[in-house]
Amino acid sequence: MEFWVKEFPHFLHHGFLGSKGRIPSFRSKHRPEVVFCGMGGSAIGGMLIKNFFPDLPCPIRVHMSDGLPPNLPKNAYIVVVSYSGNTEEALSSFRAMQEQRRNGIVITSGGQLLKDIKENNTPWLPLPSDLPPRVALPFILSAELMLLEQLTGKSLKASTLQAAGFLQKHQKKLREKAERVARFIHQHPGTILIWGIQGVSDAIAYRWRTQLNENAKQFASSHNFPELTHNEIVPLSAATHPFTILTLETDFDGIRNVLRRKNVLKLLGASSATSSLLRHTPVEASGKTRLAQLLSLLWMGDWTSLHLAKLLNINPLPISVIEKLKERMKQL
Repeated sequence: MEFWVKEFPHFLHHGFLGSKGRIPSFRSKHRPEVVFCGMGGSAIGGMLIKNFFPDLPCPIRVHMSDGLPPNLPKNAYIVVVSYSGNTEEALSSFRAMQEQRRNGIVITSGGQLLKDIKENNTPWLPLPSDLPPRVALPFILSAELMLLEQLTGKSLKASTLQAAGFLQKHQKKLREKAERVARFIHQHPGTILIWGIQGVSDAIAYRWRTQLNENAKQFASSHNFPELTHNEIVPLSAATHPFTILTLETDFDGIRNVLRRKNVLKLLGASSATSSLLRHTPVEASGKTRLAQLLSLLWMGDWTSLHLAKLLNINPLPISVIEKLKERMKQL
């Protein structure tokens, strides 16, 4: 697992330069709404792109369920993403795309989905096979960004590769920061809360959560400012068991959200009844550009989950309960 995480910047770079898929041309008077359909590690790419490039000239929706969302515009462009090609919900989305005669494309490494797209002559972008789906993210991201370049005419490749180069150059520093976060979590056991900023790092907070779930086998929750100030802080102010709070922090969080974060942490730490139960550490982004900072936070989340797994003497690779559930669902 460590090899695949270490190679994240290289895989992102290779994904852009090594793809052999065909992206069809798409003509419309209006920019299409792009709907990414997928689950788990196959869905996170679309979510991250909304954080990375908030000014894309087309709306982006992420659909994490069966079929397609209702009331889609006629020119919606469907992107079905399933690393394995056997994800039940993604196969359902593909069938709905065919039934509704929607424009779209598939991103996969094989499985039943590959058989279906060949039968229907559907365009697709290939992913390398035999990877744990959660480490295929850089290949999924690069495929999705190449697609969005074609659909929108906006250049995304150069800035992404520049940010990937930043990660590679500063790998040692980022790994050390992640290791410090992992040690903090290990020294302060409790329910892990990852707090991001809506529209900036909310998808990255979600990725941290799922990586801690799968790699470190730890329960974790993610939420975002400003919404969490209207709900989650209430039970935390009366906590009766320990919580470990990680705040994902960038230079692009916005003045009001920075003030909210500062005052929330101050208020929660001010209660003598709960101060010993709420432990906080910031996770600060590195880099100068928005994309470099967000990718640095993303990568640190992967490293943190692996370092924590090592501290807990846990093998990060197996996710047997997920595999067992998929097998059961096939029989129903």
